Amino acid sequence: MDIFYVQGHLFFHTISRKVQFRTVAPVLDRKKDTLVRETRAVFALYQSRGFNIPDLHTNMEFGCIRNNVLPTRLKVTAADDHVGEVKRSIRTIEERTRTTIHVLPFKRFPKLMIQALVYHAAKGLNQFPSQNGISDTLSPLTIMTGRANPSYNDLKLEFGST
Repeated sequence: MDIFYVQGHLFFHTISRKVQFRTVAPVLDRKKDTLVRETRAVFALYQSRGFNIPDLHTNMEFGCIRNNVLPTRLKVTAADDHVGEVKRSIRTIEERTRTTIHVLPFKRFPKLMIQALVYHAAKGLNQFPSQNGISDTLSPLTIMTGRANPSYNDLKLEFGST
């Protein structure tokens, strides 16, 4: 898990190594209480689907929540190091967000639209089976929510369409 910015707005992000399911949540700050709350929300999602989270891989910023996630082991990287999977996932979400912003006819984007755009990017990545995931036929979204894979015939509107 990690935190990233899109157009000055802060987001909490996780990706699971096996399922390849991504979560994003807008946050107001990087305080311990915020990190604990968002981490517990992700735990609740995985536990609702019967998954156990034995380890959390993150950077030094999350070291403060070590006691709040027990018995899950918090594996923190070195001071100038990052967790590769989450950094790659963040870059992918940022790229998809940026390309969508550039094709939209707007000059300014309200906070709510930026949040919806980041959710849209993460959902798009979750909707299709991942090459490195645990299933070749089930998408991460299907595994984590029980919703069926999307019908390609239903994917007709682009983000920002009226």
